[in-house]
Amino acid sequence: MARCLNHKNSEIRNAAMQTLVSMATDGNSHAVSAVKRCMKHNNEALRCAAASAMVHIAEKSDEDVIAALIWALADPDRSVRQASLRVLPQLVDKRNPNMMTSLTRQLQHGDAKQRLAALEALSQA
Repeated sequence: MARCLNHKNSEIRNAAMQTLVSMATDGNSHAVSAVKRCMKHNNEALRCAAASAMVHIAEKSDEDVIAALIWALADPDRSVRQASLRVLPQLVDKRNPNMMTSLTRQLQHGDAKQRLAALEALSQA
């Protein structure tokens, strides 16, 4: 399954991501690792899907996942940044200073939609 996440055909990658998310249990380390790798893929749609998938497969407060999502806040693609902003508040404790600092930094972003997404994420945290 994990190999299909790197397939050259985007439909196969999307199907593999959906299947992995539907079959994985929370905190399944193999699934989480495979999806984290997808967050560094050159295809923005796959990076976005990977960020969105984390809420379904990662355990709350998984520091590696949180770090990957915070890293994705600097992604060149808006959809990846916004997916990360949506997922972060669901996975971290609002007392996590790294998340709060990263989200607060996004309030200064040049993109108004990014600032709005950060504000919404902060309100949910």
